Amino acid sequence: MFSTHISKYKSELKSFASIILLLVLGGTVCAAHSGKARYHIIIDTDTAVDDLRAICLFLASPEFEVLAVTTSDGVIGPEQGWIKVQSLLRSFGHEGIPTGAGQAIQEEIPPWRAFNRKVQWGEEVKIENKDVNSAVDAILSALELEEEPVLFVCLGGLTNLANALETKPEFHEKIERIVWYNDSIDPLSGTNYDFDKKAAHSVFSINVTLEAVSNNSADARVINPEFIQYISDLNSPYAEMIASTHSDDGVIQRITTGHLEFWDDLLPVYLLHPKLFVSQTSKKSAPHKLFQVQDWEGVKAKYLEILTSRNQVMSKVFKGFPDLQELYADDVRPYMNGIIQKHGKEEWRIGVLTNELHGHLGRRDDLTVEDDGELPFGSPVRECGQLLGDRRELVGARRTEIEAHDPLADPSASNTQGAAAAAGLVQRIGAG
Repeated sequence: MFSTHISKYKSELKSFASIILLLVLGGTVCAAHSGKARYHIIIDTDTAVDDLRAICLFLASPEFEVLAVTTSDGVIGPEQGWIKVQSLLRSFGHEGIPTGAGQAIQEEIPPWRAFNRKVQWGEEVKIENKDVNSAVDAILSALELEEEPVLFVCLGGLTNLANALETKPEFHEKIERIVWYNDSIDPLSGTNYDFDKKAAHSVFSINVTLEAVSNNSADARVINPEFIQYISDLNSPYAEMIASTHSDDGVIQRITTGHLEFWDDLLPVYLLHPKLFVSQTSKKSAPHKLFQVQDWEGVKAKYLEILTSRNQVMSKVFKGFPDLQELYADDVRPYMNGIIQKHGKEEWRIGVLTNELHGHLGRRDDLTVEDDGELPFGSPVRECGQLLGDRRELVGARRTEIEAHDPLADPSASNTQGAAAAAGLVQRIGAG
């Protein structure tokens, strides 16, 4: 119910609702402007502290749809790494993203494992590592379900990808390209290569283009306290996570001594802004390529921009989007600022429009979601808050089930429902 002193906004709101009605009746034409992610990615990580930064960047940008996150044996063991990934995803309300853990293969424990294990990725003590899905199953399932070309993003060794393609060799056709952080590809060398040399050579023999990204020997590759302060000043939950984990005493010590660099976190910057990198490809390594930074100041600027990209509203029709509390229903207002703070203005816009088109708040009753304690159980606003977290992630639901309940996924099947909801909104405002 709108507040009694909303009358001064009535004409604007009525126009707003009318546009929603036009968008619904526009059917497929409107769906073509839905702000679709540019990249559909599977992330494989060995959960080093730079991997945390990389995953935060991927999650921060609406240009990426994360299909799955798997853990490999490298800096941290795969099961311990899986706990870290689960706690990180839960921190952002992204626990619906499928995950899996790989096999332990390292005969010698890396000397930096103890340090990286101490860095907390979230409330790790609340994560139980029982019934953990295998990395191979998670990768193959994501590839099987995804209709768009997939990028496989590797932040550690190539073990899980090699094992997945050994199980289902034909699935290589579903991978558009592989993006990997590694020091060199001609010759093959570097920490991530050393973690599993056999897997690396196996993947290099597959008919899929691999793009390796590396920081070069420039001094600018070092992460300094000033850059962490820039991140701390950003209004973004992803920036806050990086800032909080990098306030750990062990991390601070490495920053102040110049032992923390831009490593795996260069990959999302490279994918979104490739002109900041230069190819160092040789004929021997073709068709695979190595990319190194050529503009460090540009990389740092875009890095910070990515972390706040969900705060940028990408409306195709509206000039901005209403964010005044008095424009919203009484039971939504108390949670509005918190949802925008956690998920960004863009997800807020999408969630508001989706709920209006559905004609109710939150998810369908037949799709249940575990109570996260963020809002009172059973409250429609709580469900709205979870929906705003990521409309692609219904916990326990397959992608096909999600699309079946999304009025924008199949305009021809849902125009009647959406039109009725939008028309009802126009009538409600007119009578208010």
